[in-house]
Amino acid sequence: MTGEKILFVDDEMTICKLMVSRLKSKQYEVESVSSGKDVLARAKVIKPNLIILDQQMPEITGVEVCKKLKADAELKDIPVVFFTGNPQMDLEKQCIGVGALGIIYKPEVGALIKIVGRILAGEEIDWGQDTDNY
Repeated sequence: MTGEKILFVDDEMTICKLMVSRLKSKQYEVESVSSGKDVLARAKVIKPNLIILDQQMPEITGVEVCKKLKADAELKDIPVVFFTGNPQMDLEKQCIGVGALGIIYKPEVGALIKIVGRILAGEEIDWGQDTDNY
């Protein structure tokens, strides 16, 4: 095990199961939650090294969750990456604006796995350049 913990957040159970399986196959410790409301509480318990967050969820959006994470003194330094199927205008700007590192659009699972490895290895990511290469 790498010892790196990831909290994966998506309301679609099929996506959660797939991504947890793929990330665990890379030797990460992975937990998932299916509601944005559960993220803060779970993150305080497991203290993840990275949070992967969907944007469109019932009750609270990923952008709102990220705002709350970054406003919490205990959680504000945890890197957040959005993984979403929602290509809405200005979403990337919104995500960066609330403190996320960047965004990968579904179904680019391979790109997400590579970016996760680079983030957890402490590498700098040029989101405009690097994510286009996957």
